[in-house]
Amino acid sequence: KPSDLRVPLLVCPVAFGAKSMEQFPEVVARFKQKGYGNAIWQTVEDKLYDTKRFTLVTPPEKQMRSMLEDILGRTMDAKKKKLPERILLCNMNFFEVKTESLRFAAVSKRTEYHAELMLEYYNLEDEYSNVKIPAKGEAKDRDLLEATSEATAMAIEKLMERIKEEEG
Repeated sequence: KPSDLRVPLLVCPVAFGAKSMEQFPEVVARFKQKGYGNAIWQTVEDKLYDTKRFTLVTPPEKQMRSMLEDILGRTMDAKKKKLPERILLCNMNFFEVKTESLRFAAVSKRTEYHAELMLEYYNLEDEYSNVKIPAKGEAKDRDLLEATSEATAMAIEKLMERIKEEEG
């Protein structure tokens, strides 16, 4: 059955959004150094693979930027190249929320992360290949990795529902 076959999908290894990079450059740099950026899109790939709908493809890193420009710009050269049938862009933004509370005459400080993962899915076989299916997941946690994992699960679930509605 054609619906049982996995469709090639490229999950672009892009993670932190411009807002987070602009507002928290040092924090994003520190998290990237710890591998959080990779953890985000690799978690997306892992959760998508479990849906049994996609085969994940990875182009050589050197070709990624020009490939994305070709895909999203849809130049004539792009049609000649062998591109994946679907691509998924991941854009993670987070906000660090610091709170203080007074409890039994002692000040308690707490940091919590609000993570938002925005996914943009493109079907490149579609005549209108620049039409995206968006999905957003949000979560809060004291640990950024936990917040991103929760946001990822929520975004993937929402994306799969929307793909099902759109593509059948």
